[in-house]
Amino acid sequence: MPNSELSNNSDTNPNIKPKTRSLGSKFYLKAGLTLLLILAAAAGAVSWYLDQINNIHVVDARIDTEMKTISSRAAGNIISVNVKEGDKVRPGDLLLKIDDREAIIELRELNFLVDGKLAQIRQIESQIKMLDRRTAALVVERKSELAAAKAEFSARQLNIKLAKDDFYRADSLKDRGVISIKKWRFLKTRVEMKNQEARKAAAKVKVAEAALRSAKITRDEIDVLQHELSRHMAQKAHLVAKIDGKKIQIDKTNIFSPIDGVIDKSFISSGEMAQSGQRLFLMHDPSYVWIEANIKETRLRNLKIGQLVSVQVDAYPNQIYSGKLVRIGDATTSQFALLPAPNPSGNFTKVTQRIPVRIEIKQRSNHLRPGMMVELNIEIDADDG
Repeated sequence: MPNSELSNNSDTNPNIKPKTRSLGSKFYLKAGLTLLLILAAAAGAVSWYLDQINNIHVVDARIDTEMKTISSRAAGNIISVNVKEGDKVRPGDLLLKIDDREAIIELRELNFLVDGKLAQIRQIESQIKMLDRRTAALVVERKSELAAAKAEFSARQLNIKLAKDDFYRADSLKDRGVISIKKWRFLKTRVEMKNQEARKAAAKVKVAEAALRSAKITRDEIDVLQHELSRHMAQKAHLVAKIDGKKIQIDKTNIFSPIDGVIDKSFISSGEMAQSGQRLFLMHDPSYVWIEANIKETRLRNLKIGQLVSVQVDAYPNQIYSGKLVRIGDATTSQFALLPAPNPSGNFTKVTQRIPVRIEIKQRSNHLRPGMMVELNIEIDADDG
């Protein structure tokens, strides 16, 4: 009876469940959950494999740009710094001014020297013109006097010949008593007179020649003045060159922005001394940025110029940027290391090398700053995988 009562109580009491039914339900539930986990893991593995085949993922890429280093071109005290870090500037904006007062004073002195040299040049040019006109007329006059003296000398020579001919005839006639002694003496005296006149004419020729030489020597003074003028012209050109150099030196005291960009870093303050070549500012153009990434060499065969790239910036995880592969490096990053990695011991550990690539961002955004970390997803063709 007790057993039957117990059996009747278990069938009629709803709070009492059979043990076998409870154990079976738990077994099937665990088996189902295990199967679902296996299927989910298999699906995830398949999805990961397909993603690896069709895409190249990079998680350590960075935004890069062309950083401009603005250096001092002159040494001197800095009068004013017109920008600070974070300021946006346009090409030609004055960034910094170096004291140029001493250079300006030297420039004025050089200008005064040039003015004085110009006055000397004008004076010499006036002397040359005056001397040229005067000596040109004098040489012509002296040549005319020389020609006249020579003509007179030639005439005197002819008179001597005629006088001698007359005397020789008279001398031959004197012995025969045809001509008188008085006539003979007169003809002899006339020969002496003509000789005296010829000697005077010859002296006049000598004087005229000497006067012509003197006139020519006076004209040679023009050449001396020309050389003096050339010397002053060269000195003037030297001063002008120094003026140009001084102007360049003054221009160097004004530091202007070469690009449309933003000041990233300032290394100097007003009142400090700047040295030639000293770094003053770092700046970049916010609209001209790109992404530099290093891809494993084993994926190099999957890369092609023009491939589309999906870009996610760590700073803005909810925004996806589109990009395009524009450059593939021709050497691995290890080739640019400052310290080489020799292997003198013969021990070798093979390490997959990286190839630098550049990705151009299609959207222009001032939010993208150099050095930001980004993640890349490069789409590749299935055939290339």
